[in-house]
Amino acid sequence: MAPIGTSVRIGSMSHAGHRLDRSHLAHEANQRALVSEKALTVLWRSKGRTRSQPVSYLTAGAVSGLTVAVMVWAAAVTSYLVFKDDILGGLMKRQADMQHVYEDRIRDLRGQVDRLMSRQMVDQSDIEQRVEQIARRQSMLETRQSVIGSLTESAGPARAGAIVP
Repeated sequence: MAPIGTSVRIGSMSHAGHRLDRSHLAHEANQRALVSEKALTVLWRSKGRTRSQPVSYLTAGAVSGLTVAVMVWAAAVTSYLVFKDDILGGLMKRQADMQHVYEDRIRDLRGQVDRLMSRQMVDQSDIEQRVEQIARRQSMLETRQSVIGSLTESAGPARAGAIVP
């Protein structure tokens, strides 16, 4: 390839004597397109003709920004698809660990409730035994009281006669 600005002779073309000057062609294309300094120019070749389209900096920036956004989105989707199993596995493991912790906590609390219930049952049976002992003592005291009352009544008139001379 010849450097820009030099003439190149193309031997295989029908116009063997025609010399191409690239810088001259670029200058002519810019003149034909009336390129503005406030815009970019997109050039493309179609059907042997060079066509141009001026594009504002705002439009070029918007297209560039959209291109970057699509590339970031594509990278995110690709990484999600690649690491989806790892992500889901990690989430499921964390969920299972949390469930095991909750189950252990529930088992511990049930054990504490069972201990408190058994302690309450022991205390209740202890109280029932004491109430039963107190009821037996009270019935025994009532029996003694009635025996003493009957002895006092039967001994009362006999003593009353013995005291009176």
